Amino acid sequence: MITLSASKKIEIRSIGFVKRTSSDENVRDKSLVSRIVLKKDLVKALDGVEEFSHVFIIYWMHKISNAERKSVYSEDGRGMPPVGVFACRGPVRPNPIGLTVVELVKREENAL
Repeated sequence: MITLSASKKIEIRSIGFVKRTSSDENVRDKSLVSRIVLKKDLVKALDGVEEFSHVFIIYWMHKISNAERKSVYSEDGRGMPPVGVFACRGPVRPNPIGLTVVELVKREENAL
């Protein structure tokens, strides 16, 4: 929901969650299969999604603390100069919103 007020705030409401087999999985392992579970009242909104091979997932990186959100990355030791947060692909953001494309293996009611 977007609130267009003098403060120009944007409110984001969760519509689901990602369920993994275990919490100690290597999140960079591209062979992992996770379940994306949406709220039950959104089951009809998924109608037809099975026709796609991949889906875009927008998510909130909830494990990044406010202290970790920086505006500039420092030199990384490979001779790269410091750059602004929007000039890199790191997870540290003023608003920790993530975007990824995942292969859709199957749909089961409200779960992908």
